[in-house]
Amino acid sequence: NVPDAPIINISNNPVNLTIGQDLPTDVYSDDNPVEWGGFFKGKIDDIRIYNRVLSDDEVTALHNINLNDGLVADYPFNGNADDASGNGNDGTVSIGHTYFGAGTPVLTTDRFGNENSAYYFDKGGNIEIPYSTILNPPSISLSWWIYMEEQENNDYMISMDRWNCYKVNLQDINRVFFTTKVIDGTDTIINDKDHDGDGLLAEQWYHLAVSYGGGHMKFYIDGTLVKDWDNVPDAPIINISNNPVNLTIGQDLPTDVYSDDNPVEWGGFFKGKIDDIKIYNRVLSDDEIFELYTGPNSIEESNTLNKNFKLFQNHPNPFNSSTTIEFTLINNGFTTLKIYNILGEEVSTLISNKLSKGNHKVIWDAGNMKAGVYFYRLSIDGYAQTKKLYLLK
Repeated sequence: NVPDAPIINISNNPVNLTIGQDLPTDVYSDDNPVEWGGFFKGKIDDIRIYNRVLSDDEVTALHNINLNDGLVADYPFNGNADDASGNGNDGTVSIGHTYFGAGTPVLTTDRFGNENSAYYFDKGGNIEIPYSTILNPPSISLSWWIYMEEQENNDYMISMDRWNCYKVNLQDINRVFFTTKVIDGTDTIINDKDHDGDGLLAEQWYHLAVSYGGGHMKFYIDGTLVKDWDNVPDAPIINISNNPVNLTIGQDLPTDVYSDDNPVEWGGFFKGKIDDIKIYNRVLSDDEIFELYTGPNSIEESNTLNKNFKLFQNHPNPFNSSTTIEFTLINNGFTTLKIYNILGEEVSTLISNKLSKGNHKVIWDAGNMKAGVYFYRLSIDGYAQTKKLYLLK
C-alpha cells in the first residue's frame, strides 16, 4: 500500500549518511532539533546498500554461509577415506611405523553413534593422502572432530611434513598445537602456538578448528574462538612442492618417510577417533567455524521426496526457556518428535504416538537445559527431517 514512486533526491541540499545516529552531529540545529532524533545502542555489522530491490532468494543468500568456498579436501569418513570435496584428494588407510606398534586405522562409530562413520587411530596407524599443491595453500583453515584417548605421546592429528610445512597435534596438558612454517622476506619462521587454555579431556568429543593467514593464528574449540595470536607474520605457508611429503592423518609422517634425517623418535601418533576433516585454502570467519560446529540448519534424511509432512522452523529462534515447533501431516501416521544435543544425544521426546493429518504444534520447555545448539527431528512412516535451534540463557 505504498506508492510506486522514487525516493526523493536531496542532492540540492545534501546530508551525509549516518550509522548509529539519526543525523551527522554537526547538522543538528533549530530546524533539526536533536530532541527529535535518537541513537542506536549495540553492535552493527556487514551493512550493504543496493540501488535495486533484491529478490527473496537474494536476501536469503546474504544470510547463508557458503562452506564450499575454498574447500580443497573433505573427509567425512563414511565407510572410507575418500575426499568428498570433488578434488580427488583420496586417502589410503596405512600401517603405522613399527616403533609405534604398526597399527592400522579401523572404521568405528561417529559422535552420533553411526557405524563405519569415523576412524579409530592407534599405534601409528594413519591415513596417507598424496601431496598436492592445493593441500599446501598459503593460508589455511582446518576443521575436524576428535575423541581422544589419554596417552603419553605427541598426538599428531593432521600433518604435512611436521613443522616443515604445517601440523596440528596435542602437547603438554592436551593443548591443541598448530604449527606453520613460513618465509617472511629473507627469514624462515616456524610459528608454533597453542590454544593457551585448559587441556582437552580424554574420551569426550570435541570440534576443533584452526586457521592461519593475514597475520593471525586462531584456535577454536566447539565453535568458539578461544585464542587469536595476532603476533605471527603475514606471510604464506611454505610451499614444499619441490620436495613434497604426503599429508598424513593420525601420524606425523608417512611411514616410509622416516629416516636418519626424519627420526621416528621425534614424531608421534594419535590414539582415538577422528572424523569430518575439512581443509580450506582461506581463513574462515568465526561464523563459518560456528556453522561447521553446528552443522546445517535442516537435514532431509530420506533419499525419496518427502510428501508426508512439512516441518517448520521453530519460533522464536534463538529462544530463552521455551520455543514452539509446528508441522503439518499430510496423512495419519505414527510420529516422533525428539530433541538432540550437539553430540547427537537424545535429551527429550516431545511426541511418540499416532497423530491424525493436519496442523500440529508443540512447545519445548528447555528451562533446565544448558545454553547451546540443539536439533529437533520429526519422523513419520520412514521419512525424517532435522532442524537446528538455539537456546540462549
